[in-house]
Amino acid sequence: MSTQDNKITAPERGSVKVSVVVPTYNCGKYLDESLQSLKQQTLKDIEIIVIDDGSTDDTPAVLDRWAREDYRIKIISTHNNGTSVARNIGIAHARGEYLFFLDSDDKVEPETLEHCYAKAVADNLDVVMFDARLWLEDESGFAEKDLLLKRGDNLVGKVYSGLEILKLQKAQGTYTSVVTRYVTRRSILRELNLNFCPYIIHEDEPFTLQLLICAGRVEHLGVVLYHRRMRPQSIMTTDFGKKNAWGYIEGCRLLKTWLWRSDLDKEAAFLVRRSIGDIISAIVWHVPGIRYNPEWRDVYKIVRKEFCRYLSLVPKVKFLMPRFYDRLRRILRRGVSG
Repeated sequence: MSTQDNKITAPERGSVKVSVVVPTYNCGKYLDESLQSLKQQTLKDIEIIVIDDGSTDDTPAVLDRWAREDYRIKIISTHNNGTSVARNIGIAHARGEYLFFLDSDDKVEPETLEHCYAKAVADNLDVVMFDARLWLEDESGFAEKDLLLKRGDNLVGKVYSGLEILKLQKAQGTYTSVVTRYVTRRSILRELNLNFCPYIIHEDEPFTLQLLICAGRVEHLGVVLYHRRMRPQSIMTTDFGKKNAWGYIEGCRLLKTWLWRSDLDKEAAFLVRRSIGDIISAIVWHVPGIRYNPEWRDVYKIVRKEFCRYLSLVPKVKFLMPRFYDRLRRILRRGVSG
């Protein structure tokens, strides 16, 4: 860990180019690696806002040590309200021209913020996109798999509107709502009054969709700058449950309300409706036979009442007629194998 010799002290007060928002909950084991990747950024005019969301491990002690080492690190302690609320607190305290979200068990390349900021300023961008590397850990911390999540190779070298790049990525199957893959002009969030839907998981889904639909200038760098850790018992590695479903439902309710209240053109409105269908389809695919599962009856009723019309044909058939869907699949498989 750093010593007094490499302690970063405050210079004369100047402008902040990028605000980094880092929500954390019981990630003391990973914080040193994550914060070290921020300390080593070649862009020095940054602030690092860490929101401790009621951690019960050694996270507070780790953060206190880091705050003494680097003046740019600001610690905000809250009750355990979840990542979405913690991110909103970070947005409210941010002063930077641009905004970046880092998960507290992940890390970034040293040139990440300098590369993104330079491109954003040079091309007057609202949003800068980049790619990620994913590694899966077992209980001992051993990296079982190492995958590159390359989504922007064929998008490099051109400035798009947010709607244009969203349509392209949806068509190519390369779209991700994960906000840690974006650096965003902070003023656009103020103009849109855009925050994360509170008290849910999967809060990225409505946030990123709204951001891109309204962003005027977006560019994809096509380079891997983010390293995402997939660890046991994280949201992304645990089984799909009611918490996941309610996150999708509340996010889609927010999108429906936004759709009704916003003056979107036909193309943008169509994309929002299609995206609602895509998000709700995740519930259909993750919960086989949801119509006949008594434990999921409440979710089934809400999806049927509020979102069924947004589903495309295949997930709609699976949702409303799961037994017919299963029979049809068996018939089609026999036909193919025959």
